Amino acid sequence: RILMGIDMSGSMESQTAGSIVMSAKEASAAIGYIFLGVEKHIQVIGFTTQSYELNIGGRSDMSQILAEVNRFQGGTDIAVPIQYAIEHGTPADLFVILTDNETWAGNAHVHQLLDVYRKRMNPNAKLAVLAMTATQNSVADAFDPNSIDICGLSPDAVRLVGLFAKGEV
Repeated sequence: RILMGIDMSGSMESQTAGSIVMSAKEASAAIGYIFLGVEKHIQVIGFTTQSYELNIGGRSDMSQILAEVNRFQGGTDIAVPIQYAIEHGTPADLFVILTDNETWAGNAHVHQLLDVYRKRMNPNAKLAVLAMTATQNSVADAFDPNSIDICGLSPDAVRLVGLFAKGEV
């Protein structure tokens, strides 16, 4: 069971570097598209400083996903997807947060809310943060073996998340 949060903040409009130039938001939508195509038990939400229900699913095409992630814009609180799961009682074995890693809002750090979620809902819940840009910020707790930060857009990033979810990384 995966809960994926796509950062829809204004900074996600910045361009990522690589062989293909796209915004961090477009890159996140592409990764969301891949996950929706292969995972059966996945819920995708959007977030800024609040959460947004996205009207997408396994049969959504890329244009539908892009339209949904472009509906909202605001600040950035990367902890919102976990707060959403706590407030809605959403069962999750893995949280995947897609972001540009530029965060400034919120009263609780991601790892603090993940600890709350683990105590209330699932002690084995994992966190994978996929940052579309390199910053000096780390979202995941470096000392938590069930959390991982991944930086950059690569086909291997999705594979790495899968291996991490299975406990093979």
